[in-house]
Amino acid sequence: MADAYGMMILNQSENLVCDIDELIESINCYQWNNSGIQWIKNEDDEGGIPILMNCHGYDKVQYPSVFPDEIKGVILKDEDGTERFIENPTEEEFESHWDLISDTVSLEDLAKEISQHIKKGHIEIASTCNEKHRYVRLDRLIIKCDGSAYRSRSLIGGVYSEEFTEKYEV
Repeated sequence: MADAYGMMILNQSENLVCDIDELIESINCYQWNNSGIQWIKNEDDEGGIPILMNCHGYDKVQYPSVFPDEIKGVILKDEDGTERFIENPTEEEFESHWDLISDTVSLEDLAKEISQHIKKGHIEIASTCNEKHRYVRLDRLIIKCDGSAYRSRSLIGGVYSEEFTEKYEV
């Protein structure tokens, strides 16, 4: 089975004013990749990028995307095989889940949640990945302090290509 490995980067406008810790906490509410890797504060930042993916190497982040998922709940399987949906699982229920139920977050919801932590300027998240012998994909997300947002995807593979863009205006 092939995996789509890639990388994500978060960039900022030169005039960005925000609470970095709150912004990271807000961004980490979503699943930006299938490998569970989250965003962290760049403690070595000297005027560069203040937020990084918590990984080393380009072979760690699987299926990165600016179309993140949000966990809606878990499925637990009882000893008799009965499946139960739990919307707000405890830590123990989450650790012993049979399946995760998630849904792609709308651009509007992303913009509303993340922009509230941006006082001035904007952030941009970009991702790229390659599934061997199938496709190459580039995603881009911009969220501005006024709550507006833009998201795009370009995918090329064999005889197939896809272009997608969407905007959210306040």
